[in-house]
Amino acid sequence: MTQDYEYLCALGDKSFTSAASRLLLGGESMAIAEERVASIQSVSGTGALWIGAKYLSRVLNYNTFYIGLTDAREYRYWDPATRSIDMEGLLEDLRNAPKKSVIILQACSHNPTGLDPTRHQWSQIVDVLEVVNFLPYHERSLLPFLDCAYQGFASGDIHQDAWTVRYFEKRGLEFMCAQSFAKNMGLYSKFTITSNKAQNRIFYFFI
Repeated sequence: MTQDYEYLCALGDKSFTSAASRLLLGGESMAIAEERVASIQSVSGTGALWIGAKYLSRVLNYNTFYIGLTDAREYRYWDPATRSIDMEGLLEDLRNAPKKSVIILQACSHNPTGLDPTRHQWSQIVDVLEVVNFLPYHERSLLPFLDCAYQGFASGDIHQDAWTVRYFEKRGLEFMCAQSFAKNMGLYSKFTITSNKAQNRIFYFFI
């Protein structure tokens, strides 16, 4: 609802979703300039993930989620022996993921480990995703779904913490992103989901 208690349209407050997209992708985003970004406002951080998952499952027939819904699987991440990211295991799991899989990745401030990939490690992850990202839909293996719930908490800089999402855009990947303002700004019922799809469009779902 608005401050006047009027119901919002189905896609939410356009001024809010537009501002959220700029905050996430930055003022120099080519995707925004080329009108390849679509945004939807939804309820709660998990709500954005749920809406995105339902869209992927019902419309695009993606039913395997890492970590997810109807066919839930896990990729290796935390290595307790070295107390670091198991990059070799993570990349191996991504390469072996079945076709039409959605890979859920946290953009920053990884919960619960608190350990984020370095920029070099993100480039390795994107290298794997990029191989299948430009295949036709019926052949495509992996679709990244970024979860950005702690923007500003990892480094103290909202732009620094948006680097991962902006890097995915710059590499030209098709992806989705759930963005939340509950924790970093205390704005509840103000979240977004974004996805980069057909013709490299990016769809944002703000909760």
